[in-house]
Amino acid sequence: MHSLAPLLLATGPLAFGSVALAAKFHLSDTRTLYRHAAVAAGLSAVATLAAGASLIASGASTSPSLLFEHVAFHFRLDALSVTMAALVTSLGAVIVRFTRSYFSGAPDHSTQLAKLCTVLASVLGMTAAGDVGALLLFWIGTSLALDSLLVHQTDRAIALRGASKKFVLARVGDACLAIAFVLVSAHFGTTEIAVLADRVREAGPSGTVSAAAALVATAAMLKSAQVPFCGWLVDLVDAPTPTSALLHAGVLNGGVFLLLRLSWLVSPAPAVLAVLVVVGAVTAATLSVTMMAQPAIKTGLAYSSAAHMGYTMLLIGLGAPAFALLHLVAHSLYKAHAFLSSADLARRATRHASPAPLAAAVAVVAGMASFVLVGRATGLWEASVTAATRAGIFSLGMAPLVARRGGEHALAPWFRALSIPAAVAVVFLAMERVGGLAFGGAFGSGHASNVVAVASLIAMFVLGVASFVSWQRPTTSSRLYRAVWVHARNGFYFSILFDRAFEMARARSVPVLPLRTAEGKYTP
Repeated sequence: MHSLAPLLLATGPLAFGSVALAAKFHLSDTRTLYRHAAVAAGLSAVATLAAGASLIASGASTSPSLLFEHVAFHFRLDALSVTMAALVTSLGAVIVRFTRSYFSGAPDHSTQLAKLCTVLASVLGMTAAGDVGALLLFWIGTSLALDSLLVHQTDRAIALRGASKKFVLARVGDACLAIAFVLVSAHFGTTEIAVLADRVREAGPSGTVSAAAALVATAAMLKSAQVPFCGWLVDLVDAPTPTSALLHAGVLNGGVFLLLRLSWLVSPAPAVLAVLVVVGAVTAATLSVTMMAQPAIKTGLAYSSAAHMGYTMLLIGLGAPAFALLHLVAHSLYKAHAFLSSADLARRATRHASPAPLAAAVAVVAGMASFVLVGRATGLWEASVTAATRAGIFSLGMAPLVARRGGEHALAPWFRALSIPAAVAVVFLAMERVGGLAFGGAFGSGHASNVVAVASLIAMFVLGVASFVSWQRPTTSSRLYRAVWVHARNGFYFSILFDRAFEMARARSVPVLPLRTAEGKYTP
């Protein structure tokens, strides 16, 4: 259905884009520019609220094409676009305000603001795009704008190196996405996302759909720093704090958003879902352990971001896109706060006692039993391997809370083992059901497959091993745990092959598309 309501979501990109142009050409002083940026955030917020009201009243819709008849450029209004617009607008307002204080007195303050607002405008445009051409345009624009922002501080050599790696990987992801969009658009005869979704559902699985889904998943994994292509994200912790917050809380989510927006394309391809499950589980498992072994706070936060992206991709592969979106929103808010307050994290950091292995194992079993029993009693449980895997992940998350050590009454552990998992299971299953009802129309439904079932079992094993390893401390007497902790501190060497290949290409003067810095020079 076409309507003008989705054009409300164009307010944010236009507002932030106008501020970016004004700051780029120094049309006002810095204080005035920041006031304009605050106004842009306010306009985007009001427009998002109006779009949400229209969505509730009239349902999802797509705008008419804003360009020529044969050159489509649509905006899409649905639950996913409104949620992402609200998230990006709120984060943008906070980061812009923080940037004003962080770069106060810097000679290139307005240039920094221009690049920041360009990124925000591109991200808002990407989340509201209603056809694959607009989505690809804003996807590439977001990446290029972030590249320019990352190399703005020319005195940060490590960040420049990470930006160069990101630039190369981003161009590979852009090519994959462009090929995927050409395949599906040519095969189904349209570029409008809503129409494509209907036609793909009607046609069912095919070779074209599977190939396009594989390319989309590749682009998403490259965008969200999944293993083994996560080294660039760690290098970028040397970037300024506002830039890091924008990257980890906003732009890094682009890969997950792409999978959610195109879930109707990915869900009919079981092999692609299985890859998402395995890669997401390996990323979440290994990088969460790596995070705990890092001595530097921002490095640990970087590994944490990639691990969380892996977890959301795991949820998408397991057929829980609504809960993946909920996790994405929660992680974005938490990670923005973590980076913007990273200077104070060391003072506030506390170390909790790790659970005993036997108590943790009992807690995992109790958690799974609570999840299944509560799900059966409430009618929210659907028996399947993927659902059992989600129950296992739930129980692993609850285990440290249930099995923690401490001087307390002897009945306290048993009370926790019975009450906490049951209470959280009710909330978890209820939120999953509500999310499915609210966002189900925006997402595709997965196809049951033995391949996905096997991948789910592999994911559960990998996450289980990583959880038990992470509950131990490097001071343990076991040589195995000490060895694991040493390798974890080095990121399990996932990025070493790409780093070596990248450096060899630079040493042999192979063109790797170097980035131009703010001074007009190119990165060495």
